[in-house]
Amino acid sequence: MEHRAALLCLLLVALLSPLAWAGPEPASRVEALQAARAKAQRALARWRAAGPQERGEAEQVARRSLREQTELAQGAVAAGQKALGEAALQPQDADAPARVSALERLRDLGQFFLAEAQLDLARLEGPEARVAAARVSAQAFALLIEGGEDRAGTSNERLRNYGYLGWIESLLVGEELEAACELAAVVGQVELSYDPRALPPEAAAALAEDRAHVQEVCVRAHALWARARLAQGSPQGALEAAEAIGAAPWGGEWRSAPAAPILGFARALALGELGALSEARGEVLGQLHASAPPPAQGGEEGEGDEGGEGGEGGEGGEGGPFFAEACETLAALDLLDEQGGAGASAEARCYAGYGHVLRGRSALALVSYKGALWAAGPARERARWVPRAIREAGYALFREERYLEAGLAYALMIDEFPQHAFTPEALRCAPRAFSLAE
Repeated sequence: MEHRAALLCLLLVALLSPLAWAGPEPASRVEALQAARAKAQRALARWRAAGPQERGEAEQVARRSLREQTELAQGAVAAGQKALGEAALQPQDADAPARVSALERLRDLGQFFLAEAQLDLARLEGPEARVAAARVSAQAFALLIEGGEDRAGTSNERLRNYGYLGWIESLLVGEELEAACELAAVVGQVELSYDPRALPPEAAAALAEDRAHVQEVCVRAHALWARARLAQGSPQGALEAAEAIGAAPWGGEWRSAPAAPILGFARALALGELGALSEARGEVLGQLHASAPPPAQGGEEGEGDEGGEGGEGGEGGEGGPFFAEACETLAALDLLDEQGGAGASAEARCYAGYGHVLRGRSALALVSYKGALWAAGPARERARWVPRAIREAGYALFREERYLEAGLAYALMIDEFPQHAFTPEALRCAPRAFSLAE
């Protein structure tokens, strides 16, 4: 979910500039939609990262933000549809086609944002309500793509493709799994809508963008297909769906795509269900490292590594767009491991711990962090992962209101790693934890 914001930014770059042809009102409506969507995504991110005590309030903030986005999107759809009806009654001049095209895009973009908000709201619901709400969002995506009695489906190829991905995901959340599999298999065969050989040389940049787009859609569709097969209880079918990308028109080099981690994580879950846990963890960590931002310059490993898990930059993949999903995937693999993750590396155990935190499983997070202490071997590995595991264990113990143990964890950091970048934080936290334990 957290990487959908980047997808939407790319979509808006492709669609926003033509709206200026229709005058200031359509463009201003899209800007308001964009701001509302960004606000909702920030609220959703806070909700996902919230601890047990803050989660209820964070959910209410997210709901309010999504309702605001819903209202703006509905207004954009209605305004665009009304203006199109009025335009059809006006004399046609040379600028009429451009105005009509811009109004159609306003209406269609509003429909897309409406469907996206409905899908995100569905995720906040309990199991039964979630299914019903996701089926509403599936209908909204279908209207965008196929149209209805008073409107045609969108003519914008990119918006249509992203709409298909949203439709598949809605079917998945709505537990219409066979329909999700069937649609994902079709969308995964996406191709360019034109012959690239017919383009002039000056269109090379546009062609590169279109190639990247169809590759992204191909990767995401296969990831959703694999997830739907997992939800059907067929890990072998999920692995086959993930590996079917090799035969897709734009799937041959999928590992080089920016969206590759999404498929890699789905593939890892399938491997884990089949018992290949070492390969599954390797897939996740490989994808995480490949998608990581450049590490901060200066300082030795273990130095200058500030902030909690998922902080900006840093070695190992923290700060990348797929970090949270990678951690949650590693946590899910630990749950499949009869050995409790005993064979996993210190890195995998630390990240799995944060994945458990994101899912509200503080007790399991502690198990993972303690496992990282045992798994760290060579001195360089211990220097990187042991301080992190101690610090994160302290956080988890504090969230569990086990203040004495949290204080002891911070004290261990101070004694064992007095020069580490995490130690000043431990010096601040230890007295507070001990005072609360009294």
